[in-house]
Amino acid sequence: MYFIFRSCTIEIDSTNGDYSMQKGFTLAEVLVTLTIIGVVAALTLPTLNMDINKREKSVRLQKFYNVMDQTIRLSEMDHGRLNRWDNTLNYETYLKEYITPYLKATIVGKGNDAHLEFPDGSSMTFYKGGCLDFIYDVNGPNKGKNTHGYDVFRFLACATDANGLAWCDGQGGFCTYRESVMDKSNRSSLLNKCKSNAAYCSALLEYDGWEFKNDYPFK
Repeated sequence: MYFIFRSCTIEIDSTNGDYSMQKGFTLAEVLVTLTIIGVVAALTLPTLNMDINKREKSVRLQKFYNVMDQTIRLSEMDHGRLNRWDNTLNYETYLKEYITPYLKATIVGKGNDAHLEFPDGSSMTFYKGGCLDFIYDVNGPNKGKNTHGYDVFRFLACATDANGLAWCDGQGGFCTYRESVMDKSNRSSLLNKCKSNAAYCSALLEYDGWEFKNDYPFK
């Protein structure tokens, strides 16, 4: 049988009459422990959430890059090089003609206000010039900062030597935002470009395997 006195339990061995005491926890000790756990959680959860967000952005950026690279290649097989595509079409019609037949996305908006939304909640707008500028928002227009370098990233699709500039390494097609004159094998150069112009951050992230490293400038 047992007799309980406050925080200690006295156990009586009925066979030999021995007594033993089992030490428990006081309410104050439990409260102190819970407080410590709460403080540790408060300190670590923001960092954990930031790491999760970085990983999610990395996965979405890499997926977008691969999907769009394939999309441009397939569309060029059907319609010829980018510089032959009809730039007189409004954005909605342009998307229907050259982009959406090759990927899973929904056209939102009409005419020149049209853009794409993807099943994972990310979105893409673009504009036509010497190259196609793709502006990819990893969490869509209604979440996050909607700021270049943070959750908005720029990519290009160009014909060979568009406008006399060797964008996309002078080979044309889809690429991160860079010029061939920028040494894509030089990380220091890519980092400085990203710091001075957030449009170039996609090239830095590509170099880093789509990982947001500790020295990435936009956090």
